[in-house]
Amino acid sequence: MKYKFFKVFFLSVLLLAGVSYLTAGVAYGASIPTLTTSPVTNITQNSATSGGNITSDGGAPVTARGVAYTLDGGTLTYPTIANSHTTDGSGTGSFTSNFSQGLSAGRTYYVRAYATNSAGTAYGNRISFTTKNTVLTVTKVGAGSGTVTSSPDGINCGTDCSEAHYTGTSIVLTALPASGSSFTGWSGCSAGTGTGPCTIVMNSSKSITAVFAINIPTYTLTINTAGNGSGTVTSSPVGINCGTDCSETYNSGTSIVLTALPASGSSFTGWNGGGCTGTGPCTVAVTSATSVMATFAINIPTYTLTINKAGDGSGTVTGAGIYNSGQTATATASASAGSIFTGWSGNCSGTNSSVSVLMDANKTCTATFALVTVSVVAAPTTYDTNPSTNVSFTYTPTTNTASAECNLLNNESLPLTTYKTGTSITHASPSAE
Repeated sequence: MKYKFFKVFFLSVLLLAGVSYLTAGVAYGASIPTLTTSPVTNITQNSATSGGNITSDGGAPVTARGVAYTLDGGTLTYPTIANSHTTDGSGTGSFTSNFSQGLSAGRTYYVRAYATNSAGTAYGNRISFTTKNTVLTVTKVGAGSGTVTSSPDGINCGTDCSEAHYTGTSIVLTALPASGSSFTGWSGCSAGTGTGPCTIVMNSSKSITAVFAINIPTYTLTINTAGNGSGTVTSSPVGINCGTDCSETYNSGTSIVLTALPASGSSFTGWNGGGCTGTGPCTVAVTSATSVMATFAINIPTYTLTINKAGDGSGTVTGAGIYNSGQTATATASASAGSIFTGWSGNCSGTNSSVSVLMDANKTCTATFALVTVSVVAAPTTYDTNPSTNVSFTYTPTTNTASAECNLLNNESLPLTTYKTGTSITHASPSAE
C-alpha cells in the first residue's frame, strides 16, 4: 500500500515537471503571430524599403521581426529567415525595414515580413519588386544658387541631387533660382533648352547640369545727338550704333568705349555727359543710368579776304582775314597825314573809306593812297623894285586846300599852278617899270 502511494506521488511529480518544462518553452495555448508585409518603397539600384504590421502576437511576445527577401529565378520564391533578412526590433505594430545587402540594379526580388514568438516564425504576404537600373544626377554650377526639382518626385537638389529610375522613365526637371540669382540654362537635356523645364528620357544613366548666376544690376546707356550736323556714335563692346540704336543695357561696372563718326559735310565738335569730354573716343563706366550727348556741326567753308595798298601816299587798312562762307567783311582805309585815300580796286570799289565785302570766295581788295596836292599862287609878298635876277622860293602848305596869294611888283600875278607839297617854285623877276 505504501509502495503504491509513493509510485503515484512520483508519477505526479514527473507530470508536473513536464508541464512546467513545456510552459517555459511555449506559452500555454500560444500560436504564431499574425502580420502583413508593407509595400516596397524607396527603390534604387541597390536598396529598398519595406516592413510590416504585426496585428497579433499569437499569445506570446514577439521577440524578433523584420523582412526576408530573395532573388527571383531561384527556388526560394517565398523567402524565409534562412535567406537574406533584416532584424528590426521586437513587439507588435508597424515597423520599417531598409535593406540593401545583395541587391543589384535591374533585378526582381521577393520580400516577406516576418515575426517570431515562442510558437514559431510567421510570415506576411509576399511582395515582388524590381530594382531600378538607371540613375539621374543633377549638378549645379555657376556663381549663383538655386534648387532643381523633378517630376515625378525624387530630386530636390538642394540636398538630393541623384535619383534612380527605371529604363524609359521620362523626367521633367525645373530650376528655381534663389533670391539674388538667376537660372541661365541647362546642359544634357533630352528636350528643352534655355531656362524652361528640362525633359530627360532615362534610356541610360544621365547627368544634367544646371547653371545659376548671381544677378548683377543692369543700367541703360543712352546716346543723344545735337547740333546742325549729322553723324553716328558706335560702342565697343558692340551694342550701340546711333544712328538707329541709341540705347543699350549693360551690367553694372561695364566699361563702354564710345566713338563719334561725323557724316560727310559735318564735323564732331564734342561730348557732354558720362564723364566724356573732347572729340576723341570716350570711355564710360556704366554704374547707373547714363546719358551722353554727341554734338555734330555742319562744315562751313571759309574764305580769305586780302587787302593790299597802292599809290605814292601812305595809310593803313583793316579787315583782312578768314571768314565763314556767307559772312560780310568790312574793309577800311585810313590815309596818313600828307596823303589822301583815292579809292578801292579789285573785289572792292568806290571811294568810301569803309566798304562791305560778301565772303563767298577768296577775295582781294586794293586801297590806293596819294600825296596831298595844293593850288599855289606864288610868294613872297614883295620883291625888290628892280631885281636883277630871278626870285626862287619854296611854299609848303599843310593842308590839301592850302592856297596863297602873292603880290608881285606892279601887281603881276604868278600863274595859278598845282604843285605837290614841298615843291620848290622859281619865278622869273618881272621887268622894272
